Amino acid sequence: MLNNLTNFFNIIKGRMIRTSATVASTDIIALGVVNPNYGGGYLPSAITVGDLQTTLSTPSLQQVLDFNHDLVNGLNFQGADAGAGQSGVNVIGFGNNTCQGNTGENVIAFGRGCAVENSGDVNIFIGNDAAFQNSGNDNIGLGDVSLSGNIGDNVIAFGRAAGVSNQLSGQTIFSDASFPVYANATAAAAVINLVNGASANSVYLYYDTALGAVSAVFPV
Repeated sequence: MLNNLTNFFNIIKGRMIRTSATVASTDIIALGVVNPNYGGGYLPSAITVGDLQTTLSTPSLQQVLDFNHDLVNGLNFQGADAGAGQSGVNVIGFGNNTCQGNTGENVIAFGRGCAVENSGDVNIFIGNDAAFQNSGNDNIGLGDVSLSGNIGDNVIAFGRAAGVSNQLSGQTIFSDASFPVYANATAAAAVINLVNGASANSVYLYYDTALGAVSAVFPV
């Protein structure tokens, strides 16, 4: 039909053009298929609207991340309600509710509810509910709830709830959940050993109350 341009112009003049409100997935659209055996190098054909929509669907994440492609404003959220209400740029959030209400920039957050209402910049958080209302910058929090309420900068926090409500900058923090306390080296070695399941060729840190300092056990 569309080989005849007069008919095509009559379709336009007769206002027989479909709109997004009236088009059906089974409607067809003229298509030229590359074929050197036909005049002009194209074989007249057609494609349904539904098939065309599938062909032109939103690109996959891999296609977006391929060379010379960018995520809009550097944003990538995956998970139910991840990134809801957030306004930062260069933010990556993986996990349900992650980065909700975030205003920080250059943030990477992994875990359910991680970095919710975070306002700090240049941060990496890994853990469920980590960094809730954190306002510090240049921090790394590893562990559930770590650095929640933190206002310090240049802080590294390890373990569950490490650095919660911390106000000091330039700190390395271990939670007592992942940093045990023993009276002395003998007490530590009695617990941290191969018989009890410690890993060979490893070093276990603990706080020695007799020394008032951090010490280590090499399990035997």
